[in-house]
This record gives sequence, structure tokens and C-alpha cells, in this order.
Amino acid sequence: DTFKATTIIETPPPGSEWFVLMKTDDGEVINRSNSLTDMMSYIASYSFTAPLTLELNTSEVINLAVPLNLNFNTNNYRLTIENKDGKSPVLSGQGLLSSIINSSMSHLTVRGIKLYNIKVTDNTAAFIKQTGGSSVVYEDIIVTLGNKAVYVSGGADNITFDNIKVEQVINGSFKLGNGSAAQPYDVSNLTIKNITLKDDLLGGNISGTTSKYKPLIDLAKVNGAVLENVLYSDNFSGGAVVLNNNKNIILKKILARTFGSGAAAHGILSSN
Repeated sequence: DTFKATTIIETPPPGSEWFVLMKTDDGEVINRSNSLTDMMSYIASYSFTAPLTLELNTSEVINLAVPLNLNFNTNNYRLTIENKDGKSPVLSGQGLLSSIINSSMSHLTVRGIKLYNIKVTDNTAAFIKQTGGSSVVYEDIIVTLGNKAVYVSGGADNITFDNIKVEQVINGSFKLGNGSAAQPYDVSNLTIKNITLKDDLLGGNISGTTSKYKPLIDLAKVNGAVLENVLYSDNFSGGAVVLNNNKNIILKKILARTFGSGAAAHGILSSN
């Protein structure tokens, strides 16, 4: 049976739980559960006195009824959400949710998971929404089928995306900064590295939309960012990197191959 995040399953024997919360430094287990909803509630009420790791001990598809709203007060300790070694968990929005990770917190690391199937018809949708917060790392993540992969805004600072593979998004893979923000710069100190954007224009339109896949990286009102080792693979339309009202932006090793027709009109890099 397909696991639902809202389902409560009787307490499993130690070692078989899907979600295990432990102290990062010594591995002491704080809580075990087969309900992601229950685990999120537990973390929200927990008083952090050390870094914690939430380990996903499954390779199943976890169908989410609501996004993971990560806004915990960790008392400046780090919360890490990651796969257990040898496991490949998948978090699915079932085509219904506008995000899978909705974070406004600091001192967060998310790694080793696949994010799948959010609303493609919602222009505000993104698999990962990071609004504000600092010292946040997303790494070793696969993102497939949605409106866009990442949206960072709201004064976020010191945010890293490392080893991210994006496939089949229609409205830009990375939207970094809110170009409509009142302040001169909306986000700062971003690191975007080791990124693969594989969006097959030849696959045609996404069902229910008139849009083709676009692996665009869009920076607007960003103060300080490094984009390094980014591969655009297969066909795409539009520009690869678009810069609007930024400063201190460094681009290194940006490779694009097999262009769609839109790329000829927009170029690989456009800047205002």
C-alpha cells in the first residue's frame, strides 16, 4: 500500500521505522515513527540542546498531504534531514501541492532525497521554497516534474545548493531573489554548484499546460552569488542564466548543449 504522510501506523520494532530522529554527534535516538506528520509535530515541540538528524530509512514513495513546513526554532543548532545510507526516499506532491519543502528556518541541511510531482499549473509553485533564513544547505537532491525547482526569497542569506539534478520543470529551475521586492537586494550570499538541468524540450508540452520545459536560472536582486559547474543538458528554450539588478555575481563553468529554438533568440546569458 502507498504510504500517506497523514497515516499513523502502530509503533514498529527498532530498526524498521521510516523516520528516526537522533542526536547528530553520538547517534542517540530521540524518537522513532512511521508517520512523517507525527515526526514533524514532535520536532516542532522539541527543545534543541544539540544538533539533530532526521533519518529517512526508506526507499518508498511518500505521498504528502501537506508540504514539509520547516520553521522550527533550533536554538542555533543544526537540523539535518537526510536519507539513511543505501536508501533513496521519494517525497511526492501527487500533483496537488505547490511545494514539498517550505522552509523559513536557519541552520538546516536537507540531503539525499528525491522530490517529485508538484503542481505544474501554479506559477508560484516550487519544490523547495526558502523564504528567509541563513546557513542552509540543500545537497544531493533530485527534482522531477513541476513548475520550478527552487525559489529563494525574503532576505535569505548564506544558502547553498550542491549536487542538484533537475528534470522537467516549466518555469525556470532556480528562481533566486524576488525582483519585485521593495529593498535594493532581496537575498544574499548564494552558492549554486554542481547542478544538472535536464529538461527535454522535444518531449513536448506538460499535460494541462501550454508550457515546454525551461531549465532557466533567474537571479533578481541578489547581492552575492556563485554559480559553478552547471550543466544544461538536452533541449531547452529561453536563456540559460538571466541576471536582473544584481551585484557580486560569479559564473564558473556554465556548460549548455543541444539547444532549443528559444535559446537562439535569448542567448545563454542575458543581463540587465
